[in-house]
Parts: sequence; structure tokens; C-alpha cells
Amino acid sequence: YPLRRQRQMCIRDSIDNSETPYDEFEGRKFSVVPCKSRWCWADALFMGPPVWMHLAKVTGEKGYLDFANKEFWETANLLWDKEDQLFFRDTRFFDRREKTGEKIFWARGVGWVVSGMARILEVLPNDHPQRAEYENIFKKVMSRLATIQQSNGFWRPSLLAPESQAFKESSGTGLIAYAYASGVNQGLLSKEQYQPVITKAWAALVSVIQPDGKFGWVQQIGHGPDNVSEDDTQIYGTSGFLLTGTEIYHMLDK
Repeated sequence: YPLRRQRQMCIRDSIDNSETPYDEFEGRKFSVVPCKSRWCWADALFMGPPVWMHLAKVTGEKGYLDFANKEFWETANLLWDKEDQLFFRDTRFFDRREKTGEKIFWARGVGWVVSGMARILEVLPNDHPQRAEYENIFKKVMSRLATIQQSNGFWRPSLLAPESQAFKESSGTGLIAYAYASGVNQGLLSKEQYQPVITKAWAALVSVIQPDGKFGWVQQIGHGPDNVSEDDTQIYGTSGFLLTGTEIYHMLDK
């Protein structure tokens, strides 16, 4: 389809929910539609709305921004946990718990969200009526993540139960570190407050580069916390590392 036709179809599908059943969980009402029709998992908040919003900036088509904004908040409000100030990966984890009783928040899942939000805030107009809401939730989750960074600079696969998968994990760590550095560069986060967090995370990321250049300790493709080994790698792990390095380079001028 031509690009304009694709946009019209996406906006139509996102708005026409008059006959869609709804469910509720802990006071959060959400439409029950297949994930093929609506974003409903954490990773999508990196893959989807930043692209649509950038497209709005490039083309001047406000409809792209309106669509991305509406769908972002549908997903974010669904997955946000007010008590722990973190995002679930998807609805399957609302009631799941680690063996020790902690809620399951996946480091890479949260990493996708915060890195996606950092990219959104780069292009979201300063006068957008909901910009303050984006900034507020971004600052909340970044503040929370700083309290659960491990002493070696990593965030473990299961954020609140680091002992459940006691591994270095570089993909979630890279995405989270990128969000910190981008937030500082955008003037959204305090450099004085978060520089130690970024420095530890960068040292952790550099430590997993092997002599042949391979970027290791990347949890494999999945949807929740899992085991990881030194030899595990994926392109999204390397990409998170490069994103972080780029933002840290720009921080040198701040």
C-alpha cells in the first residue's frame, strides 16, 4: 500500500474499537484485541512510536504523531506498574512471580521501553499537550532503575530478583544505559545524579567485548528473563552498546 493508505488503515484500526470487548486489571482498563492489531508488549514501544513520530516530523503529517501518541499511551498505561515504577513485558506477567515472590520485570523489556521513550522525546514537540506526561513517566522509571543497578554495573535479567538469573546481561544493560545518556543529553536527567550510573554501566558493557570483537553475554531472543552465557550474542545487544557509546560521546561536550 502507499504510505498514506497505510497510515489511514493504522489510524482507523486504532480508533474503531466501539464493539471491542474490554478487560480490567488493577484498575487499568484495556481493549482485548489481538497483538497483531494493537501494540501490547514492551518491545513495541521501541519499534513503533519513535518511528511514527519521526515520520510526522519529517513529513509534517500530524496524523502520524496522533496515531503514535494514542497507541503509546494505550500500551504504556496497560503495562505500567505504579507500585514498582516499572513496565511489565506483557500482560502474561501481571500475575507471575519469581520463586521468591517478586514481580517479574524483564531488564530488556524495560530497556526497550525507556530507550524508546528517549527516542520519542528527541522528536516530540516541546509544546505537545502530553509532553510533560512523557517526561514524568520517563523520569520515574529511570529513577527506579538506578536503585536496582548491580554493583558491577549490569542490570540482571529479572530486575527485582537478580539472584534468579545471576548472570551478566548486556542487552538490557545497553538499552537502559543508552536511555540514561540520552536523557542527560536532552536535559531531562541530571548529569550529576546519573553520571555514576552511566559510568558503571559503560564499564560493564565494555567488559563483555571479547578479544575477537564479539559482544557477549546477550540474552537470546525471548520474552522474559532467562539464562545467558558469555558466548551468547545478538545484533540488538551490539546495537544497544553502539547507541550508548554514541550518546556518551555527545555527553563529553555537556
